[in-house]
Amino acid sequence: VNQAISFISNYMSTQLVAQKKVLGIVETDIVIPHSQSSIEKKELAEPCKNQIESVKEVESNIIIDYGKLQNLLAQYKWQEADIETAKLMLEVIGKNYWNEVYKEDILNFSCQAFHKIDQLWQQYSHGYFGFSVQQSIWSEIGGQVDYETEKKLGERLGWRKEGNWLNYDQLTFKLSPTTPMGHLPVKWLHYDQDIFDISPNSSAEPLSMGAWRVGFWLVWQMHLFFTRAKICNETLP
Repeated sequence: VNQAISFISNYMSTQLVAQKKVLGIVETDIVIPHSQSSIEKKELAEPCKNQIESVKEVESNIIIDYGKLQNLLAQYKWQEADIETAKLMLEVIGKNYWNEVYKEDILNFSCQAFHKIDQLWQQYSHGYFGFSVQQSIWSEIGGQVDYETEKKLGERLGWRKEGNWLNYDQLTFKLSPTTPMGHLPVKWLHYDQDIFDISPNSSAEPLSMGAWRVGFWLVWQMHLFFTRAKICNETLP
C-alpha cells in the first residue's frame, strides 16, 4: 500500500510540475514530503481554529465569511466545498439564485473575493484546482467568446465527455492522477433547474444567466467569468 501511495504521489507531482510549466502557474509554498507520517500530514492540512474563524472580509458593506469553505477544503470535502463556493459567489454578487445573475454581475465580480476563493482552492489542492487554473487553460485554448471554445474547455476540464455535458453527479470529487487539472470548482456553472428554473412569475429577464444555459450548464457564464478572472489576475497586488 505504501509503495502504491508513493507511486501515485510521485506521478501526481510530475504531472503537476509539467502542467504548471505549460500554463505558467507559479508554484505554491506548500510541500508535504512523502516521508512524513499520516498524523503530520493531517496537522499540516488542518489550519488552526483561530485562523479559520478569522477568514472574513467585507464586500460592498456585506461581511463574507470564508471560514466554512476553508474548513471543507482542509478536510478534502471537495463536493461540499464546491457547493459552498457557488453560495459564496452568489453572496458576493448579492443575488439569491443564478437565474437572477446578469452579464454585468459577472463582469464586475469582486477581484478581492475572486482572489480569496481561488487562493483557498489552490492552497488545499496544491495548485491542482481553482479559478486561475481554469482561466489559464481557457486562455491556452484561445480564450475566445464562443460556444466552440466553451466545449473545448469543458472537455479539457472533464466537464464534457463524448460530446455531452455531464450531469453534476457524474463529475469527479476527488484529487487523484485521473482527475483533470482544474476540474473544480464547478458548481457555479451548474444550474439547479429543478429548484431554480425560471417560472412565469419570475422577475428574471430573458438574458439572465439562467436563460442563457445549455441544459443544466451556464456555459455562457464561462467566458464572462474567465474574462473577469484574467483582469483580476493581471491586477494581482
